[in-house]
Amino acid sequence: MESQIPNGQSGAAPRPIRLLIGLTVALLPVLVLVTYVSCGSWNTAVKKRNLSTVLSLSLGEIASNNTYCGVQILGDAEYRLQVARALHLLKLADPESLALVTNNIRIIIEAKRSGILLWSNSPVFSLSRTQAFSSLTWCAGTIVHGSHRGLIDLHSATDRKGSGTKPSFRELQASELACIRRQIKALKRIGAPRFEIDHCRSCDGLHFDANGDGRYDSNDFQLYRW
Repeated sequence: MESQIPNGQSGAAPRPIRLLIGLTVALLPVLVLVTYVSCGSWNTAVKKRNLSTVLSLSLGEIASNNTYCGVQILGDAEYRLQVARALHLLKLADPESLALVTNNIRIIIEAKRSGILLWSNSPVFSLSRTQAFSSLTWCAGTIVHGSHRGLIDLHSATDRKGSGTKPSFRELQASELACIRRQIKALKRIGAPRFEIDHCRSCDGLHFDANGDGRYDSNDFQLYRW
């Protein structure tokens, strides 16, 4: 037997309620859009505030004995301040990336060319002034890139230990693209300008082959201008 509505009432909701439901449904996309825009504006404001805060800090307020969260910074005073500020920006805006840095790099050193060096299984990241002073966000993103490279290279060295083999050219490209993706992730989180993110997206992961001969060796490193 079919169930019946008590007291002969209709199963339809009263008219005011139906109107309210209809209005809510109609306005839902607008509410979602307003919430999205508001959250985006709030996130942008937070990122700008983080950047402004970091730029106002002195080296003594950030680092102790030229060390930040266990990462030693070697270079002149201006360089040490820039790198320390970049690391502090990561701490404020992207703690996950800061953890990547502190877990995989022990020293960041001023150098003519940027690259990762594996000394006693303790990666040292040489960071050029060109990269460090391009902008604070670019400096931070480059350090994240180098940290991911250190992580990959350390694992690769461990996996290939005793085999005498080296990563293939295509393996190097694939790992470089992975570093770029990780860099983009950090740049987005710390509020980097769009052109920095777009530049990374345009990279094909082959810039390590500076002379374009299809190999990676010391000749390429000597040609680096970054």
